[in-house]
Amino acid sequence: MEDYVVLIWPALAEAPARDLIRRLPKLKTVIETSGLVVLRPENGAGLRVGGNGVVLGSVFRTGGDRETVAEFSESEASAIATSRGQQLVTEFWGGYLAVLGDASRSEVMVLRDPSGAMPAYCLVHGEVQIICSRLEVLEDAGLGQQALNWDVVAQLLAFPNLRGRSTGLKGVEELLPGCRLTFTGGLKTETLTWNPWLFARPSAQAPERGVAATAVRQAVEVSVRKWADQSSPVLLELSGGLDSSIIACCLDEPRTAATFVNFVTPTAEGDERGYARLVAKAADKQLIEQDIRADEVDVTRPRPGRHPRPASQALLQPLEQACAELAPQLGARSFFSGLGGDNVFCSIATASPAADALLTSGLGRQFWAAIGDLCARHNCTVWAALSATLKKLLRSDRRLVIKPNLDFLSFREDAIDRPDHPWLEVAADRLPGKREHVASILLAQGFLDRYEHAQVAAVRFPLLTQPVMEACLRVPTWMANHQGRNRAVARDAFFDRLPPRVRDRQTKGGLNAFMGVAFERNRQALARHLLDGRLVQRGLIDAVAIKSALASPVLEGGAMNRLLYLADVESWVRSWEDV
Repeated sequence: MEDYVVLIWPALAEAPARDLIRRLPKLKTVIETSGLVVLRPENGAGLRVGGNGVVLGSVFRTGGDRETVAEFSESEASAIATSRGQQLVTEFWGGYLAVLGDASRSEVMVLRDPSGAMPAYCLVHGEVQIICSRLEVLEDAGLGQQALNWDVVAQLLAFPNLRGRSTGLKGVEELLPGCRLTFTGGLKTETLTWNPWLFARPSAQAPERGVAATAVRQAVEVSVRKWADQSSPVLLELSGGLDSSIIACCLDEPRTAATFVNFVTPTAEGDERGYARLVAKAADKQLIEQDIRADEVDVTRPRPGRHPRPASQALLQPLEQACAELAPQLGARSFFSGLGGDNVFCSIATASPAADALLTSGLGRQFWAAIGDLCARHNCTVWAALSATLKKLLRSDRRLVIKPNLDFLSFREDAIDRPDHPWLEVAADRLPGKREHVASILLAQGFLDRYEHAQVAAVRFPLLTQPVMEACLRVPTWMANHQGRNRAVARDAFFDRLPPRVRDRQTKGGLNAFMGVAFERNRQALARHLLDGRLVQRGLIDAVAIKSALASPVLEGGAMNRLLYLADVESWVRSWEDV
């Protein structure tokens, strides 16, 4: 974790700001100007932008060499400063937070990169604005303890992966990926510096599949290899599925120090070793086959630390523990994950791609090909595919629709507001399939900092980097199901790199059977945890419905998964209240 604290204050708040700085002795000053101080641990200097700015984290030049930027040239620094940070978004990418002071305007700007690789949480102490990587870094200053915001807790229950500006803590907000905050005196404004809709608009779409596949391949290779060069040795979580296998084949260079780990459950569904072995052999990397057991799951254990949102997934505890133990043994400096692959590669199962084709090119060859792809993917008739497409067109909402999950909750949808996010504002000409695509990527970002093994080494998501998102958003959705194959463009992009059995498979392994075993082992503990917990006391979850479900001898996977998520939220709530 690359920790930092940014303090911004008006002239009248000089004394309390200096007091805060004195109360953070473990951090050293990286940059200091009028009304601005950036603090980091001893080993983190950052990239200077003139005399009043710094970029923290890792930065790569778009289209440049594979080295992390060690220093901005004079012209680069000038362009970044005069563009108010926009030049970083257009000419660079990575995992960074930029802090730029403009003395001529008495302004300070803080910009977070579009991938959200570096966390950024905002709070106010008196008149001092604070942006930090983790709340724990503020504990020495007495600011680590915060009160729960129960209105937002209700949102978190209904929208598990939709991250808005507000967190579950009063007075703590998140600077969302691709956004810039501008502080002028006591005023604060937010601007979207990276907008997915610019790449998702009809005029930005790739003209044909070959062009799309080439762009996706180049973006993925660049992202994987540059992050690997920056943070190797790498430990890749290789499931044997398409997404992590694509990352693996980009780590095949002899110069890249990487080890793959495949997690094996006692159930057949979770045994993907055959596929993982093929990929590891193709990449010529070591594969570790790690057994995990359901009795290592404890649904009542919160993730250590002070997290502004629920930050644990009990079902993944055995995997996280194994990663945490393997990393020091292997000398790994980062974990790579295929998270977000389904999302960016446009694994859309609805009729939206056919609807997009019709709206774009009418009743031509492109539309009928999309109908054929829909039939092949779902083994349905042409009439069924046409009916589904017509329904999609008639029901398509011009807004970005992310529906709440109200299962086991005690309130209705109209009792809560949807989390606020700038991507939710959609232009009228955006296609229904692209709206689903963008919504899927947005939900993937909800998992960015929910991994406990990030305490051991950085967790990287190469498929959620800015270059990959931009390349994939430019792919028309009707290409996504070509010949009935989901994520078809990604498969074609790495056609010659993936083992055929992995490239062509349409099934996925999973943890459903493992979840069932873990659920049964924890059923009684789950009942006590939820029915005697804070969420019931606050009237947020339906105790009667939960008790009935837990008493049922047979429970479907969706209900199990939902109850486990509620337990994760309960554990997080107790981590703040039981102090």
